[in-house]
Parts: sequence; C-alpha cells; structure tokens
Amino acid sequence: MILATYSRLTTVLGLLGQQAESNEVLDEFLRAMMPGDGDALASRVLVDLLERRRRIYSPDREDDDGQWALYQPAPPPVADPEADILHILEPVHAVVPLFEYGWVLLVQGQMGEATHILEAVVDLATETNQPSIASAAYHQLAMTARVLGDMEQSQALNEESIAINRAVAGAAGELGSMLPRISSGFLSLHAGRLDEAERRFRRVADMLGDRVFFHNYRNSAEIGLGLVALARGDLEQARRLLEAVQADSANIYPYTYVQALLGLARLADVGQNAATRDRFLRKALRFAGQRSLLEEYMSVLVEVTRMDATTAPRENLIDSILEYVEAINFESGVATLYALRNPLRAA
Repeated sequence: MILATYSRLTTVLGLLGQQAESNEVLDEFLRAMMPGDGDALASRVLVDLLERRRRIYSPDREDDDGQWALYQPAPPPVADPEADILHILEPVHAVVPLFEYGWVLLVQGQMGEATHILEAVVDLATETNQPSIASAAYHQLAMTARVLGDMEQSQALNEESIAINRAVAGAAGELGSMLPRISSGFLSLHAGRLDEAERRFRRVADMLGDRVFFHNYRNSAEIGLGLVALARGDLEQARRLLEAVQADSANIYPYTYVQALLGLARLADVGQNAATRDRFLRKALRFAGQRSLLEEYMSVLVEVTRMDATTAPRENLIDSILEYVEAINFESGVATLYALRNPLRAA
C-alpha cells in the first residue's frame, strides 16, 4: 500500500511541476522503508532513481571559480528495470517510477536504455488506462528523437503526446499537455518560427494564470518567451525574463535552465562583455557536466565555439564527452563534436 501511495503522490507532484518536492517524497519514502522492508530494499531502480534525481535537481549555487568543467558520464543503469519494479509493484503503480527512471536515463545520455523503458511505459500506461502518463512517455520519446537529430520524428511524437491529452477530460489533460507544448515551443524557436514559438509559450503561461504551483512549467515558458525576445532583438525584455527565471534553478527543468544561461551568455556577447559571457558559459557547462546532462553539455560546447570563447580549453572539453558519445553510438553527436573539433586542429 505504501508503495502505491508513493506512486500516486509522485504523479500528482509531477503534474504540478513540483520536481523538488517529488524528489523529497522519494527520499523520505526510501529512508522510511529501507530499514525493515525487504521489497523496497530489493528495488535497485528506486535507489538509483533517487541518486540520479538528487544529482540532477541539486540547486546550482556554486560560485564561479574560473574553471571550465569537464563532462562526467553517469554510472551504468540498473539491468532489467521493468522486472525490478514489477517485482514489488502492480503494473498500475509501476508506471510512474518506470517513467521517471526512463526520463533520468534519457537526460543523462543513456538513450538506448531510456528508449526501451519509455516504450514499455507507453504499453503499461495504455494497458492500465493512464493516458496522461502515456502522453508524457511519448513526449520523452520525442525528446530522444530531437537529441538524435530527427526533428520530424520528434515533432510527430510530440503531437501524438498532445493528441492523447486532448482526449483526457479536465485538469489532468490540461496539465499533461504543458510539457509537450513547452517542448513544441522550443522546437519552433530553434527552427526560427518565432511567432509560433511565442504562441505556444504564451498559451502555457496563460493556462497557468496566477496559480501558486507549477513553478517548473511557468519558469520554462518564461525562459522560452525570453529567448523569443532575444531572437527578435528585444534585449531588455529578454534580459528581464531570463535573469528573473534563471535564479530559481531548483524549479526549472534542466534543459530549459541551461537554455536560460545560454541566452544570458548571448546577451553578454551581443554587448561585447566577454567576461560576463564566459561566466555564464562556465556556469552552464558546470551545471550540465556535473549532472551528466548530455544534450545540454553539447549545446554549451556549440555556443562556446560559436562565440569563440578563447579562454575555454575547447579540445579538452570536447574530448571529455567525445569518447562517451562514440561508445553509445550517438552518431549525430559524434558528427557535431568532430565539426567543433576540426577547425581547432586545422588552426
């Protein structure tokens, strides 16, 4: 019963965008159960999930020490995670922890294992009539396609996620659609469709209104709107939005937090303030590298090269992630890193 209660509570906190609070619930649950509950102790997935979430969601409070952080690969995932969770939970309650485990593996660059788990989540969520979670899993699979460079497949999976939520009545469907809408906004932004991106970010902000919760969703939408303003050349509006939101690192999704830091680095670059630009680039690199955030770390490397941050040891930074990216056969990532590296060697 207590395991099922944890699963339901985590679902609610996730829908509310309260990731820090969800992490605390998982932490308290494991501390309470481990001394005397053999089943909880036997769940290697729950223990590994907690450690990864602690690392990902730790607040970014370190002062800039002038160092450019290398990438730190995550430890190997637990073998056969579905069997591990289904050993202690009925399928209806296993969906949430499996979904969360698939998500953390995805953002930490373990995409093969993450894809397998998220596809299993879609099947389990469909079988147990949990469409909001199936929708969320489709959204994460869309993120995988985006990381791998297949934007068309990413958009299709994201639209499938949104379509499922349209069929869910009430607040659950509305809340479940927020992350896919935010993700669609960033896809539109990176494709240069600024009006479309603004509409999607604005819709999330308008849906939330003055509600007390949903910090992650609101902050992510505000970051998106700040980046749209930056792309349009409205520098003051961009600065106001990005500075306000990036200060709340505990309540921002890792991808959008790094995007905010990169936006602030671009603002400094436009203003020809190299010291401030490099400080934000180092902050973004440290945040991503210490948490094993693969896509985010590579995004920072692209910007370090594009902005020609000459104080950065770029070859060392690239080499810190290249071996790992080659080991997981991440072909588009390997191509990106070699494209960043070759101009340096040619020079």
